Amino acid sequence: MILSILGIILFMICVPFCAGLLPTRMLSKERRSYGFVFVNGYICSIVVFEVLYLCFVFAGSTSVKLLTPVYAVVMLLYAVVSAVFGGRIIKDCERNRKDNKITFFMVLFLVFVAGQFAMRLLQQVSDGDDAFFVATANISAQSGYMNYIQPYTGIVTQAVDKRHVLSGLPVWIAVLSRLTGVHASVMAHCIIGIVVLILHYCIVYETAALLFGEKKEPLWIFCFTAALFNVFGNVSLYTPQTFLMTRTWQGKTMLANLAIPLCFLLLLMLYRNRKKAESIWGSVVMLCITAFFALTCATSGVMIMVPVPLLAIVILLFTQKADAGDSPKETKHEKDENTPANDGGR
Repeated sequence: MILSILGIILFMICVPFCAGLLPTRMLSKERRSYGFVFVNGYICSIVVFEVLYLCFVFAGSTSVKLLTPVYAVVMLLYAVVSAVFGGRIIKDCERNRKDNKITFFMVLFLVFVAGQFAMRLLQQVSDGDDAFFVATANISAQSGYMNYIQPYTGIVTQAVDKRHVLSGLPVWIAVLSRLTGVHASVMAHCIIGIVVLILHYCIVYETAALLFGEKKEPLWIFCFTAALFNVFGNVSLYTPQTFLMTRTWQGKTMLANLAIPLCFLLLLMLYRNRKKAESIWGSVVMLCITAFFALTCATSGVMIMVPVPLLAIVILLFTQKADAGDSPKETKHEKDENTPANDGGR
């Protein structure tokens, strides 16, 4: 029990936080916050796992027993490097931390979010996709092999599931289960579920902060409205709100409620900071990482891997051209005034 708690603290809190310091340093100073650090840390952690997972897949290896220590060592090394080279942004995070006065909509927002946390921990949700998603995580964690046993039947197979093989999220949950000692089902339904909710509302808050700046009332109204929609958005099986509240741990949920909103936020930041070269390229890099993260969430995420970076390039080219066109041109009269007088005419 104690080892499991320590494992959760290390691999679910400390490592993602340290991993997010370096990518957050690439963003503009006014956008550096603890929320962004955690979001970027988890995004980068999952992307690192996806790269390692695909290397194992293309090499023909099915060993989760080997993938687990490799991922742990790589992430610990990356977290140390990120903390060393990105730790200085802690000062910026402290400087940007707002002294939020308690307001009516802030209280409503926190009450709704707390209720969603309670629902995630206490409510039993049965979903048909868990027959594949959670079953794959359980089989991979218990057997020590991935893409080797069919989750629906339990039959050992040599055939590769081409539909799901590129999405390594269930195996990521299995690896975390082996690292922390927590059962894969508990890891998915409880721990990952809470983590996804926290990351989702960090993105919501950062979007509101970018849109409204120092205006606290509209900021909290925006956050409360998002929480309200999540609670009452179960109008269809296919809404992002239904995915978020009933199958928080699945890849489709992370695609709809983490990857896509984060892409929107980064594109908005890219447009706002289009005249700052260092902020532009930081946003572009995080957009590419987020687009790759979408592939990890679900195979359908490949549809935003190429369009999103291309959209970023279009925004850069369009805005730079527009800024160049808006710059005032020097008239002939101004040019004559700025030309130094000829000494020969004295």
